[in-house]
Amino acid sequence: MSIDITIEGKRVGTGQIFTDIERTHKVDVSGYQMIIRSKGFDDAVFTVTRDTAYSLAHPEHRYKTNGECPPSKDGEPYHARIRTDGPRGYRLELYEPSLCIDRSPNLLQGTGQVPRTSIQIHKGPGYTQGCFSIMPDKAEHERFCSVLHAMMEGSDASITVTVKPREVEQL
Repeated sequence: MSIDITIEGKRVGTGQIFTDIERTHKVDVSGYQMIIRSKGFDDAVFTVTRDTAYSLAHPEHRYKTNGECPPSKDGEPYHARIRTDGPRGYRLELYEPSLCIDRSPNLLQGTGQVPRTSIQIHKGPGYTQGCFSIMPDKAEHERFCSVLHAMMEGSDASITVTVKPREVEQL
C-alpha cells in the first residue's frame, strides 16, 4: 500500500512563519494545498507554508542552501519517513533514495541546485530552512498525524511526496 502526498503550487490563503531564530517576529506567507491520498481512504486536504524566510528575502537563492524545498522531478516524487523525535514531534522527513546511497539518509535535490538535508513537513509556525509547516494551528497538525496514522495502521505503507513548483514570493 502507498500513501501519496502532493503539495500543489497554487496559493490557498496565508499562514505565518518566524523570521528569526529567536521566534520573536512573524511574517505572513502564502499557503499551499497539500493532498494526502491512499487507496481505501478519502483524500485529506491540508494547507502548508514554505517554512523559510531566507528565500523570501533572497529569491535568487530560492532552491540553494537555506532556501525552500525544491520541486521534485517529474515522475520522481520524494520519499518520506515518519519521525517522532525532537522538538518538532510527529513529522515527515523527505529524501531521495538515489542520493542517500553511502551518504546522509535524508538528502534530496529534486529540481534544485544543491543537495539539501532535513527537509520536513512539520507543525507550524516554524523557523527552519526549507521545510513545510502545517497551518494554521496545533489542531490541524493533530489531524495530519491522525490521518497518517490511520493510513499506516496495519500496513508497511510507503510514503511519496510530490512537490510542485511554487511562485516566487518576497518579503
